[in-house]
Amino acid sequence: MRIIKTMDDINLLRQAGALTPSLLDEIERQLTTVHKNVNDGAGIEEFCLRDIGPIVVLEPGDNVRDLEEIGLNPEDGGLLGAAPERVELMERAEQKFYSMVIVLNNEYCINLYCPLDAFDDEAERWLEEQAGTA
Repeated sequence: MRIIKTMDDINLLRQAGALTPSLLDEIERQLTTVHKNVNDGAGIEEFCLRDIGPIVVLEPGDNVRDLEEIGLNPEDGGLLGAAPERVELMERAEQKFYSMVIVLNNEYCINLYCPLDAFDDEAERWLEEQAGTA
């Protein structure tokens, strides 16, 4: 799991080659959009999602039923117990992934990215149903 709160986080992931360039481009677009919508006077380089909700990239091996570190606890089913506001299957140059927004309260939401075919059958079916691709 990658938790992204700042442009520095994106730059580090780019330098390390930890995520595909197309996914990082999408994450950067998302961070820039949030910055424009809630700009507190800070430039994009100083802007941080700490208080309004991070961008999270789930990876193969992550336990989607226990994502307590991002507010989706196992007692409620983790990701599978969430009620996303929006889920979309996106296709970029070399990768397909789900993009979703989960609102936890009026001031905090998580932008989540999940690669296609990274989880067990039940989780994949849930993602397909949420995106309307099932």
